[in-house]
Amino acid sequence: MNKHIINQLFFSANAHTILPYLKAKINDLSCPKEFSLNSIVAMPMALELLLNPDIISLAKMNLAMPEFDENMKQLALNQLYKGWLQKKTEQELLESISEFRKKIRAAETGKLDGNMENSQLETFEKAVTNFQEYQFFCQYDWRLTHWGTDRDICAIDALTFKTETSYIEFKTSGLPPIAALKNLADTFPSVRFTLLYRSLPDNPWIKMSIFPSLPFGY
Repeated sequence: MNKHIINQLFFSANAHTILPYLKAKINDLSCPKEFSLNSIVAMPMALELLLNPDIISLAKMNLAMPEFDENMKQLALNQLYKGWLQKKTEQELLESISEFRKKIRAAETGKLDGNMENSQLETFEKAVTNFQEYQFFCQYDWRLTHWGTDRDICAIDALTFKTETSYIEFKTSGLPPIAALKNLADTFPSVRFTLLYRSLPDNPWIKMSIFPSLPFGY
């Protein structure tokens, strides 16, 4: 299980502007109603699959490591990027898909009472269809690419989600949601965002600034 990361996001703007934007737009009980990463970058619902080792292996081949500072890169390698290899080309991915399909079919054929309706092969083929339509197999590779973490917001400090606040505190899985926060900075290019994060309550805070992309960047 991935460790939770404690995040504090400071912003130089009126909270009346920021907080409504972050609030969950859909009825998803997996995250607090006050903050959903889907509100910043919405994931196609078709990508949500029941994950198994084969699909996660494919998803890991489809990941490009973002540009992290040294602190976060080590955290990434220790947490969500365990077993990560450099992103495969599309041809290499297609070859891997073929190999995995053969292996899964052989395993399914060997089952005497296999339930094909909910088989691993059916789930695998759905992941392949996702890759053809979205260039992502499932929620795992999509979220690490677009959010920077493998799950939505895990928990919040409700006291920091008040309209008079100058920062919000929340927990994420494995890593801070850097990719999503950079998208947030693009949405509010005149706001200065500063993130403090740490993996344990007694660890020192690590500070980084979140800048918008060019041409709005600093």
